[in-house]
Amino acid sequence: MGDSSTTKRRIAIVGGFNRVALGRWLRALLPGDEVRVFSPRQLDELQGVTHLALETSGNLAIPEAARKQGARVVLYPAVSADFLFPHTGRQHPLNRANQAHPPGPFGLEHGDSALEAMRADGVPPDEAVRRYLALDIASTAGLDRKLEQALRAARQLDERTGFALAPLIETRFRTERLFISRGRADGSLLRAIGRELLARLGLPEPTDAALAKLEAVGAEQPLHPGVIAHFGLTYAGPATEYAFPAGETSTFERYCRLYLAYPGNGPQPRPQTAPEATAPAPEVTSPAHEPTPEATAAPATPEPAAPQPVAPEPAAPEPAAPEPETPPAETFAPITAGEEDLPLAALAARSGPPPLPFELPPEPPPAPKKKTGLFGRLFGAG
Repeated sequence: MGDSSTTKRRIAIVGGFNRVALGRWLRALLPGDEVRVFSPRQLDELQGVTHLALETSGNLAIPEAARKQGARVVLYPAVSADFLFPHTGRQHPLNRANQAHPPGPFGLEHGDSALEAMRADGVPPDEAVRRYLALDIASTAGLDRKLEQALRAARQLDERTGFALAPLIETRFRTERLFISRGRADGSLLRAIGRELLARLGLPEPTDAALAKLEAVGAEQPLHPGVIAHFGLTYAGPATEYAFPAGETSTFERYCRLYLAYPGNGPQPRPQTAPEATAPAPEVTSPAHEPTPEATAAPATPEPAAPQPVAPEPAAPEPAAPEPETPPAETFAPITAGEEDLPLAALAARSGPPPLPFELPPEPPPAPKKKTGLFGRLFGAG
C-alpha cells in the first residue's frame, strides 16, 4: 500500500518477541518511513521518534522522553500462552550460541523444565521420553488453571490498552494456531495486533493482502501431545512437524530427544592423542580450541620440555571462552529474527552485515555538542 505523506515518520516498535515480526512488516508496509525495533531496556535512549508502539504486560509507563517530544504513543498488549507451553520459559542450562542459530537451539522459548529435571536426575533418554509422553500434563501442569490465568491477564491488558485480544484467544486457540511458542503470536492474533497498532498510531489502514503478510518470526515450539488432546486442538497432532532452529523440522518426540542429547550435555569428541586435554572438554565448544599444540609438540626431541609449556596453554583460553556464550541473564535482549536471545555485546561484535535489516544502533560518537539519543543518531535528529 502506498503512503501519500511527504514527511518521513520515525517509528519505534518496543517490546519482546513479537516486536521483530511487527517491525519487519511495518518496514515493508511503509518503505518511505524509518522503522526500528528496540528492547525495553533502551527506552530512556529514544529520541527523535514520532510514533512509538510500546508493548506492555501491565507495569510499563510511557517514557517521559517520548512525552516531551510529542511522539504519538500507543501501548499494545504482551501476549502469552503458558497453557499451551506449560514447561517452557527457561533455556537449557547448557544452551550455547552457534553460527547456524545465534541464540542456540534451546533458548527461553525452547527450553523445557520437565525434560531438564529428568536430564539433571540422570534418567536415560529413552526412559525420559517414555515418561514425558505418558505424563498426564493436563493435571500435573494445571492446564485449565493456566488458561484461566492467561485469559484473565489478557482481559486486564485489553482494558488498559483498548485492544480486544482476550475474546479472540478464547474463541480461536483450539481451531487456529495463534502462537508458535509461549510468547510469539501468529495468525489472526498477530494480525489483530498489527491492524490495531496502525489505527492507533494514525497510520494508513492495511489492505487484506498486506495484512496477510504479517507472520510470526522465529522457531516453532512443539506442542506436547497431552496438551493437544486436552484442549482438542484441531491444527496439530502427535506426528505434527514443527519448524525448529537452523531450518530443521521436528516432532514433539524428536524435540525431546534432541533436548536430552544436546551436544553440550557431555564431553565433545576429542583427538585420542591427547588424553590430558579431555578433562576440560565439556567447557570447550569451538574446534579452534582443540589441543593441537600438543600434537605438534609430541614428536619434538626434548620430551620433558615439550609438555611443560604446553600444559598451561589450554587452561588460559578456557575461562574466557564461556563468557560471551553464557552472559548474565539480564544482558539478553531480542534483536532480530533468529537472534532473540543473543546478548547485545555479542551482536555488536559480529562482523559483516546482519541477516535482517534490524541492526543494533551504533555506539554514540565521542561527546558531541548536542545530546543525541538512539533515534537522534539513527535519523539525524538533534
